[in-house]
Amino acid sequence: MKRLLIYASHLLLFTVFVPYVMYLLATLAEPLMGFKPPAAFTYILPIPGYALILLGLALMLRAEVDMYMHSGGTPFPFYNPTERLVREGIYACTRNPMYLGTTLEYCGLALALNRLLMLPIALATLGLAMTLYFMHEKPKIERLNSREALEYLSSTPLLIPRAKCLKQAFFFKRGEKPAT
Repeated sequence: MKRLLIYASHLLLFTVFVPYVMYLLATLAEPLMGFKPPAAFTYILPIPGYALILLGLALMLRAEVDMYMHSGGTPFPFYNPTERLVREGIYACTRNPMYLGTTLEYCGLALALNRLLMLPIALATLGLAMTLYFMHEKPKIERLNSREALEYLSSTPLLIPRAKCLKQAFFFKRGEKPAT
């Protein structure tokens, strides 16, 4: 039950609360900046926006499933952190699938809601997440001081996965490892 509450709070925080705050900031900033997206965007942008939202949510879900399946831990360092470095599944393609998925979701929401000022806010959020990564997560991986960890850091892209690897990470057979 406790694990379910942790996952539900994570889901609400990063897929509802943070995007809502971003939407409010963009909505308040647009009149102050005199920014108004062209009317044609209202009909064009939602389509790629929804695609980005779905891709982002799929990445986030896959990352959480892979982390749990391959380490028994969760992405929450304060509750049941991982015991080992996860290199399987989507983590074979990118070291930060949660950051990438969240950013895609936020950018998709900006397009779908026709709030283009949400795009720089989404990128600033990614910048903050990457700063935290370089301050906390990367040094933690480096402290493992194992050949496996150093190889992972040098061979796996930081954020943007290779297309072939991404496809294999989502559609590989049980027991197979995606090509990096």
